[in-house]
Amino acid sequence: MRAGIVNIKKNLKLQIFVGFAILLFFYKLFIYSAGSVTAEILNELLIVFTVFSLILYLGDTVRSKSVNPLSLVMNVGILNAVLFFLITFSDSILSGILGNNGGTGGIVDTLLSFIYVFVIIGSVSYIFLVFRELFFLKQKKNVSTYFNTMIIFFVLASLSALVGNTRELFYIRDTFFIISILLIVINSIRISWIAFIVKKEKISLLVLSVVIS
Repeated sequence: MRAGIVNIKKNLKLQIFVGFAILLFFYKLFIYSAGSVTAEILNELLIVFTVFSLILYLGDTVRSKSVNPLSLVMNVGILNAVLFFLITFSDSILSGILGNNGGTGGIVDTLLSFIYVFVIIGSVSYIFLVFRELFFLKQKKNVSTYFNTMIIFFVLASLSALVGNTRELFYIRDTFFIISILLIVINSIRISWIAFIVKKEKISLLVLSVVIS
């Protein structure tokens, strides 16, 4: 009975994510206008809801009790390599994809660029969930306040980087950035699951960390 309820919830989360993804795709294809402030706001809201629904769906997989922490770290390393490749060669990849299709700006171009962006969004969402899972793993105290505070300042730092492009607002961007770095250091010290693994796994983790960095 309980397993059935879990499956229903998981399927519902998947349907919500697919629904938002389809809505975002058709909005970008038929409604979105780059010169409209209202269209930009609606576009950002749809992206936020889509990413949030994706995180909710992937969260069940990452929180699985059978998942090994080292496997999660290895997955993050692979996704980091994929993201590095996609972001570094984004101009070449997109121009190659759209150029081979003729660059007509039609539904095929929108679909290809949409898939490309969603690969990046999905990878970033999974990496975030892995970091959250590893942070709370084997914790004896409630450390959610520290983690949530760090996420809030991440968001504030990102927003300030977008809107704080003038010299008068540089100090706001720099302040949020410095606080975010300090919170990363503080929360890194609070990670406790590493103490519960054997020496061989610690060496493997060290090697993976060097490769990822």
